[in-house]
Amino acid sequence: MCLLLREPLLDFHSTKPITASLLRDRHIDDHHVFPRAFLKQSSQKRKQLVDSILNRTLIDSETNRVIGKNAPDVYLSAIEKRLKSKKLNEVLRSHLLLGPKDSTPATKTFDQFLEERADALSALIDDATQ
Repeated sequence: MCLLLREPLLDFHSTKPITASLLRDRHIDDHHVFPRAFLKQSSQKRKQLVDSILNRTLIDSETNRVIGKNAPDVYLSAIEKRLKSKKLNEVLRSHLLLGPKDSTPATKTFDQFLEERADALSALIDDATQ
């Protein structure tokens, strides 16, 4: 999470960079990208990785309520409508949630998402340690 904050990490609600005061004021905490309740009722594999750092990012409490038990395609559509702009991909990119050809978690299975996020976080760690 700290490495993600090295670059401007954008808030899902305001699309502004997450700062220490924003973390506090908007009650931003780490939450699931693929919600536990959604995966529990799905047939997707590797559910044991639901609480992995690969499946977590910093999200404010209001956005977390929008996410709820919903699949990524449902909640990302709702977030995009709320933003009333094309900023969603920019927010997702800042969280390392945007894959090749700007694919979002909404277009992936949990397994595909985990593999792409592992690669993205691994590259972030490599960059920080070289």
